[in-house]
Amino acid sequence: LGASYDDGTKLCKPCHENCHTCTAGGNQNCLACKFVIDGSACVRECGNSFTYIKDGECKDCDNSCNTGCSGHGSFLGFGGCNFCKVHDNTSPRDDGIQLCAHTCPPKSFKFMTETETGNAFPYKEECIPCHPQCSKCSHKFPTNCDACLNVKQGATCQERCNNGFYPSPNGECVMCNDFCETCIGPGSANCTTCNDYEVPSLDIKVTKLCVKECPDNYAYMKKAHDGDVCAETCTEDAGIQRDNDYCEFIKGRSQPNREGAGENTVAVAVAVGVAIVIIFIVVGFICWKRVKQKK
Repeated sequence: LGASYDDGTKLCKPCHENCHTCTAGGNQNCLACKFVIDGSACVRECGNSFTYIKDGECKDCDNSCNTGCSGHGSFLGFGGCNFCKVHDNTSPRDDGIQLCAHTCPPKSFKFMTETETGNAFPYKEECIPCHPQCSKCSHKFPTNCDACLNVKQGATCQERCNNGFYPSPNGECVMCNDFCETCIGPGSANCTTCNDYEVPSLDIKVTKLCVKECPDNYAYMKKAHDGDVCAETCTEDAGIQRDNDYCEFIKGRSQPNREGAGENTVAVAVAVGVAIVIIFIVVGFICWKRVKQKK
């Protein structure tokens, strides 16, 4: 006799045909299955094509599989998918096994390609990596980014803005002020190098203040290692001194040139010396007069 159970009336009734042993009728009351268990029921074969059998139990395929599987792996071949929903080519495996995906991962886009002749599916969907400068894209070129990883120069995503441009808060590259050769922000006070001249500034918020021409109160133009700087004098405090730095007098300005400045310095020194001598003479005369009066 086959497997049976007591229905409570002291009559033995046969178990379901898929049960080895059971506690009641039906394929959900088996103590052991003859074939496989699918959920809570004993069955001859798994009812869903998107399952595989492991240890006598129907298991779900990975959601990256298209038409069933032989294991839970998210790759094409034995132990994984029979066919991929999407062929993931963003991170190829060293062993050459094709990875499968349910949807394309970030920084990639879906692309339809033809399959080999005789394949059950004439087309396959592939995940193609975006250009390295794209955070989202619709194609592999840096001009097809939906969003940039760093900055956007015109229609192209790139690592940094071109010379003469600075990145705005939204990542767009904006042209520097006309007086700037390079800059970090808008206006002539955010220049890092100047097209023409730099005016020294004590404001720590000012990177470089650039101008087209030196203001009237600057009589000299100092040639420095990093550009031309407007200077009031040509002494060492006119700007950072470098080996090849030198000053040029700006034609038409009223301030004295370097030689004139040196002559003025000598004149001041002479005047101070004369004043000191006069003071000594006056003090000496007063002292002499007091001594004479005492006698």
